[in-house]
Amino acid sequence: MLSRIGYALATALVAAIALACLAWSLLVPTPYPMPPRGVVVIKDVTLVNPGLGRSAHVDITVRDGIIAAIAPTTAAASRHDLACAGCFALPGLMDMDARGPDRASLGADRAAALDALREGVTLVRDPGGAGEGLFRLRDRIQEGRLPGPRILTCGGVIDGRTAERARRLALYAIARGARCLAAGPGLGRPALEALAREAARARLPLIAGRPRDAVLANAPYVADAVGVASGCNTDMTDALVQAAVLQHTAHTPLLSSPAPAAPGCDPARGVDMVRALFHAGAPVYAASGGSLKASGAGMKRELAAYVALGLTPDQALVTATTSPGRFWPEATYGQIAIGLPADLVLYRRDPTQGLAALDSLDTVIADGRVYPKADLDAWASRCRAHFKGWFYRLVAPYVGG
Repeated sequence: MLSRIGYALATALVAAIALACLAWSLLVPTPYPMPPRGVVVIKDVTLVNPGLGRSAHVDITVRDGIIAAIAPTTAAASRHDLACAGCFALPGLMDMDARGPDRASLGADRAAALDALREGVTLVRDPGGAGEGLFRLRDRIQEGRLPGPRILTCGGVIDGRTAERARRLALYAIARGARCLAAGPGLGRPALEALAREAARARLPLIAGRPRDAVLANAPYVADAVGVASGCNTDMTDALVQAAVLQHTAHTPLLSSPAPAAPGCDPARGVDMVRALFHAGAPVYAASGGSLKASGAGMKRELAAYVALGLTPDQALVTATTSPGRFWPEATYGQIAIGLPADLVLYRRDPTQGLAALDSLDTVIADGRVYPKADLDAWASRCRAHFKGWFYRLVAPYVGG
């Protein structure tokens, strides 16, 4: 009798597991056929590092995710060749404020990463996400299991009321692989200075999301003042611009961010502040200020806003490539140069002559993996169809999707 009951329970358990696996497979999009990271030779392109110069008719050799060689093109051909006749090779776009998912969302996180990549965004800095979902997505992309931009996270905004709490939160973020630390707007000077000490020990840059202006003007340890330049309180414009020049404080204005303005805020004053930063030669970084899914559209909006301020397309692209690439102490990203990670994009037209050419994207190379734009578009279409399916819409709300 007991053996029959045990057999029935075991059968029911196996059936339940099989049903759960089937449901999960229907909820999560099927894996993408990830390209390998090997050797590729990009033949006869014009290499453009915005603000630094260009070289026509060059071959770019990528090996195991690193740019191994840049040389004048030759007639030699091999099975590793990637032909894109007349194309322009630029560093991939770097979104310096994109919010990734805080937790896994049954495939929606990988769809967001795919959408960013298919717009030419090869790196995002997430200053606010701290959940396991973001770390998991970051790791899967880094391991080559999912297509997407590099995710460099600050490990969450730190709003500790005391210096000790700020220090503990900083140590947790560092332990989880944070590549920067982010100070919240309510952080007092003792807590901010404690956070700065931990950042210095770990050799990580410190960003401050809308800090008090009086603190920023006397805080050389702040590497990037996110959102301050387009904020409402610009009474200290001269002091902040001077600090940006003397202290090398960068600004990520979020000039075209979809976030609503505070009551009584005059957007024109923020525009004047950003224009003053550009005029003074202070470093300014482009960012979408929104979700990872909308990163590409947000970056194009922000770059267009900079051109509207009087910058040339080349100068605007500097804010999304070569300039933010220097944000990290090792200056690892943002250029096409020998020894740097192979994060670059190929365009049919030259974006430095007009931002409309960003829509001529042909190929994305992220971490040395080659993604033809047509493949990325096909994957995204398949992904959208998946999320419109009846089963996903029926079940996902009850299991966290």
